[in-house]
This record gives sequence, C-alpha cells and structure tokens, in this order.
Amino acid sequence: MAVRHERYWESTRTMASIEKWTTAAKSQHNNSVRFAVPASSRPLSRSGAGNIAWDMADFSVVGALFAGLFVGTTVLVGGVRRLRHRNKRIGARRVNDRAALLFYEDRVDVHRRSMLQIKVLEMVESHPVESIQRPEHEQLIVEGTSWYISGGRSRELNTALEQAGIEIS
Repeated sequence: MAVRHERYWESTRTMASIEKWTTAAKSQHNNSVRFAVPASSRPLSRSGAGNIAWDMADFSVVGALFAGLFVGTTVLVGGVRRLRHRNKRIGARRVNDRAALLFYEDRVDVHRRSMLQIKVLEMVESHPVESIQRPEHEQLIVEGTSWYISGGRSRELNTALEQAGIEIS
C-alpha cells in the first residue's frame, strides 16, 4: 500500500516540473515566456480527499463503496461551489483553482491550466512582476491572491527566478 502512495506522489512531482510547464507554455502561447510555474489556490498536502478515500477503501468491497461515495460527494460539492462562485476572481472562489503562472521579462500572466495534462489554457489576468510577493518558499502572492506551488518545486522556482534575473521580496 505504501508503495502505491509513493508512486502517486512521484508522478505528481514530475507532472509539476517547471521545465515541462515552460516548454508547454512556449509551444502553446509565446516563445518570450521566461518560465512557467504550476500553482493552485490552496496549499498542496498529502491529506487530501484522495488519500482519505484510499484509507477508507482498505481493500474491501464495503470500504471501496464508502470511498466511492465520499469521493463522489466531494466532487459534487466542489462542482456546486465552482458554479456558485464562477464570477469571482480565480484563486478567490473557495475551490482549489489550478493555474499556470507564466513569467515574462516585465509581467506575470495567470492562466488556467488543465487538471489532467500539462496544458496551459486561457489567460485570466496579467500583472507586473513588481506586484509579486513571496512570504514563504511554497507561496507566491500575485495582486493579493495566494498561489501555492509544490514544495518540491521551490528549488526549481529559485533557480528559474535566478536565471531570469527576477527578484521577488
């Protein structure tokens, strides 16, 4: 059981690679993208609904039934919240919005991103680089909206910022 969890988290970490997101952003949008960072509006943790459901399933039919019911309810509640708060700013909708932050030389664009593949979707907003704050290694605040990156990606982000010559306080 522990091996399966480790494989899942390894695949999650590789999906969040800044290098892969940068390549996708350059091919989809513009070659002047310095780098792209996948982010979400809620902190990433290993105690999410998927892990709770995995623990509930405990390899039995009844456990699997309860886990399926739990995941289905979680998805339904998230969909209702997303629909209810659809006109709010992305990142402030009380759901886990996923975004790709595309860094250019003078600005940062916030794009929606695909949940299932490395794909940058439509642009939501654009802000100057000076408006970005970084109070923690895993957190970027863009114009008052907090975006969290994977903890394993903070070193990659540091390297990308350094190579691009961008300083964030």
